[in-house]
Amino acid sequence: MQEDINLKLFGLRDKIRVHNKNKASLASLAEQIKKEETVFFYLKEKLTKEYHDVEKLEGMSLAGIFQSILGNREERYEKEKKEYLEAKLKYDNSIETLRILKSRKEEVERALREAGDPEKEYEALLKEKEKILLASQGERSVKLNETINKEESLKLSLNEMNEAVTAGGELQSTLIKIIDSLESAQGWGTWDIFGGGLIATSVKHGKIEEARSYIASAQVQMNRFSKELADTGERSDLTIEIGSFEKFADFFFDNFITDMLVQSKINSSLDHTRSVYGKVMGIMDMLRERKDKLDGELKAALSIHNAILSEE
Repeated sequence: MQEDINLKLFGLRDKIRVHNKNKASLASLAEQIKKEETVFFYLKEKLTKEYHDVEKLEGMSLAGIFQSILGNREERYEKEKKEYLEAKLKYDNSIETLRILKSRKEEVERALREAGDPEKEYEALLKEKEKILLASQGERSVKLNETINKEESLKLSLNEMNEAVTAGGELQSTLIKIIDSLESAQGWGTWDIFGGGLIATSVKHGKIEEARSYIASAQVQMNRFSKELADTGERSDLTIEIGSFEKFADFFFDNFITDMLVQSKINSSLDHTRSVYGKVMGIMDMLRERKDKLDGELKAALSIHNAILSEE
């Protein structure tokens, strides 16, 4: 009877852990959405301004004729077009980031609704356990209780570790897609330099756009991985490493239109993404190592548990 209650209590503890994590996650997502909406409206205004700047130069006004005579109209037109396209890319990325964040927020809200009130259930079951313990205070009962408590603690730690590993795995998968796209762009870019023609240029730009399409997902996944790492309660140096990833998208979009046409920018973006991926791999290796250690400790606790139950 006592063991059944302990198992139920463990299940409820895990539900409470997830419930509290979801509440914290919901607050964090609401804050991220608020910040991203501020960025979105700023980018929307900037995009409108850049669009009007291009429109002005496309019209052959008197000022435009003078600029043409002076020989700088085309140069200004190209500059305005690049600024517009760069603003458009950042604007589109902000839309995608908001979509991902709002979708994740809806998932968390649904999970909270479905969970009900696990803390209330836990308190009721705990009172039931107290009654049983008052009726039985034998040495074997105390030893079994201690072992079960240790098992529960290890299982909770393993659950946190598994969630961090899952989040890191999703991030790794997205980073690999970015790397693959940039490696392909790098290859086509090299051919383009040596006279690959329109096809090479077109494929190169397509691969760059493909890499860009994964950036919003990577940024959201990095933030989630960082939070999951903090939840494991492991040494803080792991989360410090992740902190350097927060400006990943900013690095990628810096002078995107101007420099992505240049092979060196593709190379530097690829090197940066590989560096981020390498750091994530290092953290994942440490997480798996610590997870294996917890697995071993749990097996040892379960062995003691079984031995106590086997005693005559």
